[in-house]
Amino acid sequence: RMLYQVTDKPKYKQAMENIEGYFKSVWDSRSNTFYQGAHYINGQWIPNDSNFAVDCQTWAIDVLGAEKIDSWFGEGAAYRMWQETKQLAGYFSNGRLLGVGYTNEHDQISVEWTAGAILGLKNLAISYKDTHPDWANVCIKEAQDMRALFETLKKKSDGKAAYPYSLKREFIPFGWW
Repeated sequence: RMLYQVTDKPKYKQAMENIEGYFKSVWDSRSNTFYQGAHYINGQWIPNDSNFAVDCQTWAIDVLGAEKIDSWFGEGAAYRMWQETKQLAGYFSNGRLLGVGYTNEHDQISVEWTAGAILGLKNLAISYKDTHPDWANVCIKEAQDMRALFETLKKKSDGKAAYPYSLKREFIPFGWW
């Protein structure tokens, strides 16, 4: 999108439209989420529905924005996608959402993927503040709760700080440990 805006070259507009077409083809209307990926077979994208991926949801919100997602799949589609994501992969304690894992799990927090979720929640809050302030407030609260957890995970040594990649080491169904 940005390359087309800067260069005005039709090939970048076409690339953007192709990418958007791909996103539309990997929407699962039953779950209100994007499939984890797809395979291009005989000129068609065939969705991979064997695994749920949190980052496919949060990246979509972060990059496409709620307005675009809602324009394709109906008002509130991005918010419903987030609701489904946290139900499938949220890490909850005392009713508070503290982070997200990678897939269908509730005992794992990925710091990186939670950071993507926090950004997505901030974007959702901005998008829905005028039309659905109740949704925006939920998004802000969840982002704050997840960000607060980060500080409990921080490790300090020799004046430097780092965060673990996840709470525990385990197989992730997308091909890595």
